[in-house]
Amino acid sequence: MKCKFCGVEVEDNIKNCPACGNKIKKDKFPIWAIVLIALSGGGCLTLPIIGIVAAMIIPSLVMHTESAQNKAVLKKTYSTLQQAYLMEKVISDKYYSDVDAVWQKSIKSRVNYTDINGGIKLADGTEIKFEKLKNRCDMVPRDIAFYGKETACARLLIDVNGFEKAPNRLTTSKDYRTKRTDQFELWMYSDKVVAGSGSFERYLLNIK
Repeated sequence: MKCKFCGVEVEDNIKNCPACGNKIKKDKFPIWAIVLIALSGGGCLTLPIIGIVAAMIIPSLVMHTESAQNKAVLKKTYSTLQQAYLMEKVISDKYYSDVDAVWQKSIKSRVNYTDINGGIKLADGTEIKFEKLKNRCDMVPRDIAFYGKETACARLLIDVNGFEKAPNRLTTSKDYRTKRTDQFELWMYSDKVVAGSGSFERYLLNIK
């Protein structure tokens, strides 16, 4: 067996590499793989048992994979929207106070999209619906406690796989890890979009 850090050959029972001193980490099978291997000699009962184990494991793996993918799409969409604002600021040297101008000029004119009912569809399939909350858009408030519906000029509902595809669930801090979810919300201001104060979107985007 070789040390993964320095490549020196070490004996199987060695806990620390004699060359570099790092702890030797041995490759381990996942518990579910060990169970399947142990059951492989079970004769006529093998396939039913494997089927039961797979039925228990696969949904969890699928949900975990989907959650990771949806989180990645949320991050990408958030970045795309922020870049749109920056691009408009560089070109026009201004932020808009009219909510429709912010949506049309700071966002729609700076992203690659097609129109859908009530919003837009980005090139990667992500769909965003625009909900106007007030006519005037203000800059993002300094006080983090007020990020959200009370001060934003519009709500942007994001569906990472499109509104016509299930599960069409808005995430919450309580159900994200136990239920499939593909929708997130961001709040629109004159100078940027923001995840709501205390929201799970804020946690997923690693915003403090």
